[in-house]
Amino acid sequence: MRKDLETKTPLVLAHWHGEQSGLVLVARRYHVTIMTSQSKDGELMTKFVELYGAKTVRGSSSKGAVGALKGMIRLSQNGYNPSIAVDGPRGPFHSIKPGVFEISRLIDGRIYPGVVVPANAWPFKKTWDRSFFPKPFSKVVIFWDEPMGPVSKGSDVRSDDLAQELVQRFENARQKALKYIVG
Repeated sequence: MRKDLETKTPLVLAHWHGEQSGLVLVARRYHVTIMTSQSKDGELMTKFVELYGAKTVRGSSSKGAVGALKGMIRLSQNGYNPSIAVDGPRGPFHSIKPGVFEISRLIDGRIYPGVVVPANAWPFKKTWDRSFFPKPFSKVVIFWDEPMGPVSKGSDVRSDDLAQELVQRFENARQKALKYIVG
């Protein structure tokens, strides 16, 4: 990923919806643009992530998707990297939606699947995405697996094969991150 960042090669950061709070820590370093919903919760998230240096576009797969997609592409052309919660905005939990592949195809960017694994965290038990907040002074590992793609122009972004490959890369990243937590 470092080489792609240094050469300003387009890339897409993929993550699970429930792990996005941990990724704000890398927003400035990775020149991230994030899609946030047009709801009141989305407004709070927008203010939060912008404090950490992320650019935002408003919309979701269920409302304002086309405008948000165009905004992400425009920001990508200006050196920002789309960060996509691949199972958002409403789940099901860890079920990959085609948006990440569509953005990869449109910007010709490789997809880097990343996970956030805290040693200790407070879980938000009533959320569909199993969100958590790392406890103070807890070790937190953010691990990016090897990239896939970019998705070619002729590919079906709804392909089960693409989704399964990305799921496997998320699992690889999680296993590697856990080694840093456990020691």
